Amino acid sequence: MIRTALLHRHVEKHGASVSTSPDRVVFTGDFLRLNAAGTRPTQHQNIRWLRNILSTPIAMATGCNSSVFCWNSGAVRDGLLGDADINRFYGSFGLPRSIHSWARIHGIDTLPRRMESMLRDVFRGSLVVGFEMAPYLSTFLTREGIPFVNVSLHPVRFLDDLLLGFASNHPAIQEAIFGHRLDDASIRLIAGLQKASAARGFNASVAPDSALFLMQTWYDQSQLRDGRFVSPTDFLDEIISCAAEHEEFLVKEHPLEPHPAISTMAALIPNMRLVKDNVYSMLALPEIRTVATLSSSVGLEAEYFDKQSRFFLREPLKLRREAEDDRDGYVAIRDAFLMPDFWRKILAPVMPVSQPDGITVPFKPNRLRIAIRGFWGFNEIDTDIPVRMAK
Repeated sequence: MIRTALLHRHVEKHGASVSTSPDRVVFTGDFLRLNAAGTRPTQHQNIRWLRNILSTPIAMATGCNSSVFCWNSGAVRDGLLGDADINRFYGSFGLPRSIHSWARIHGIDTLPRRMESMLRDVFRGSLVVGFEMAPYLSTFLTREGIPFVNVSLHPVRFLDDLLLGFASNHPAIQEAIFGHRLDDASIRLIAGLQKASAARGFNASVAPDSALFLMQTWYDQSQLRDGRFVSPTDFLDEIISCAAEHEEFLVKEHPLEPHPAISTMAALIPNMRLVKDNVYSMLALPEIRTVATLSSSVGLEAEYFDKQSRFFLREPLKLRREAEDDRDGYVAIRDAFLMPDFWRKILAPVMPVSQPDGITVPFKPNRLRIAIRGFWGFNEIDTDIPVRMAK
């Protein structure tokens, strides 16, 4: 299925034999995910971003080289997969290459036999480090006994830098990751500080006992249910009921994508009003009692701002915040993953690692935000302020 010459070079360089412990690292992600037009991938840059950040500390900890498995596009040319390969993947399911086909494949439990055989050759004998891998891939790797560390952008995005969420299919790795977690009380403490900045000088007029509803982008994995995309129109009864419980029902569209459901909601919700203000400034308002959404990460952040959260679809990410939480949840890691000792500790149960050396990277605010070019509105209550004051 994959281009034969590329696969042969991959196996020759990195090996594909089964070993008692991984002897190489493969970075991957949701390599079948594509844009709404179906013309190009959307995750290749994220996979490369993750490899650029993590390959050095992992190599220092394990001595292992790394490779990338993704859909090539633009400047990313080392991912092994081209357009023809992706077409064959979708074709093996009897589906055309499209965003709706991706939705159908995303959460399935079994893959076509030829696809499983190819993935087995690519990942066998490796530690897989993924950027927001699709469930079909994590299920396959677990079934094959291939250990992985899956990395996701954590839903809490109001700290001095982005958090990453880490999860593994190997219980010992997962427990070691949990030992490096950022305590939930620390997040709550920082939320109070951010509320002070977000509220300063913010003079929006909002009725007491209001709700804030957050729209989301349409073609995102957060909007998937049973193999198809959902929208607020699928939850109109619940949304209308929520609006009726509050004095005002404030709706904030996603800044990157206006949603066609807005007009339908406006016709059915008499106390609805569109707002465009910074979301953290809105969360700082005492007049807002409830934050509602299908599955936006802001719904989870709102809890730290002492708001009631209502998720009409599901929470954005299954988290493990406390020891008694489900062990397979994602763990919030601040910046420990930049250090080789982090990887020595969590990977020791599955592969040889070098001795701890205590090397650290000094903390730098906004390091990951700048690296991934994503601020999610945080800049408006933080870095933009001194810039405006200096003008």
